Amino acid sequence: MNYYTLGDLLPILAPHAEGGLCYDDAGGPGGTNRVTNAINEAVRRLQRKLGSEGMIECVQMCVHNGCVTCPRDIEKIMKARIDGTYAHVFDKWYEFIESGPGMLEDDPGSYVDLIDRGMVPTQYDIPESMRVAVFSDTAEDVDAELLVRGYDETAREVRSQNEDGSWYMGEYIPITRDVLYYSNNQFSQITSIQKPITNGYVCISAYDQDAFPIATEITREHLAWYHPDETRPMYRRYGFKTNAYTELEDYDYRLNAVVKMRHIPMRHTSDICRISCIESIEMMMKAIRFYKAEDPEKGLQYENLAEKLLLEDTEDHETVLAIPEFQVEGYGLGDIEDV
Repeated sequence: MNYYTLGDLLPILAPHAEGGLCYDDAGGPGGTNRVTNAINEAVRRLQRKLGSEGMIECVQMCVHNGCVTCPRDIEKIMKARIDGTYAHVFDKWYEFIESGPGMLEDDPGSYVDLIDRGMVPTQYDIPESMRVAVFSDTAEDVDAELLVRGYDETAREVRSQNEDGSWYMGEYIPITRDVLYYSNNQFSQITSIQKPITNGYVCISAYDQDAFPIATEITREHLAWYHPDETRPMYRRYGFKTNAYTELEDYDYRLNAVVKMRHIPMRHTSDICRISCIESIEMMMKAIRFYKAEDPEKGLQYENLAEKLLLEDTEDHETVLAIPEFQVEGYGLGDIEDV
């Protein structure tokens, strides 16, 4: 299987982007490369066609404090073991069904199953109402700012005022390397982050409000590190019980998981494309072109062809499952004839 970089794909697929473009065309929004945009859109659609095939990986993470927040390139956890013990992966409604466990904090059971907590904008939550601060590990543009939205200590959505007197939701915090800028507002919960493409990695932290206005002792809570290319960070989070094995509050768990990878748009010429079948990308780009030209019938024909080529390529490269997948958990049906 050959994995191509964006730089490899640009000259090959440029003739199929919007009816034919130069590989270095910069006519997209904000001066972006239109060929890159077209390739990313086609790859994103193809990754959904693949489902789990060809898009799964095995990872290991250290998790703490009853939750795990996945990295930005993981879409979801499919199967998991926590400290070597099999853990079911349930959706967010599992706590509310009649045969479910009830709320995790009220459940005395010893299981360690993962329960989907949805998408969150930070890797860690703010433990209480605190101000937040932002900095970068690299010098940034003078106008680089992070928009933080959320709720204050009174559970009202944070609002800020522009210099002209108008109001907007959230608060803009400057991003710099040499100066740590604090928010004017206290945040009890962060609901979304809007970030520009930056030169370096950006860190957001929460600081103890008791240290203001004179900072003699500061309690810092790390919230997230953001990749330079991230603009709307959101991560999948799972909750689990922490008292299954030990009463120690600071106990760390080892999570081994089979995960479905998320589509991360390619931006740099050295970025690796997760779809190795160039022909399927080409057909999907043609399909998108016909969809935009309001010819869905022809677009669907090319989309079906793209899916066919992709699945053939995946089947050709994937390892054949030699042993049927099964698991033994407590009890089963027994012999079919005895059921």
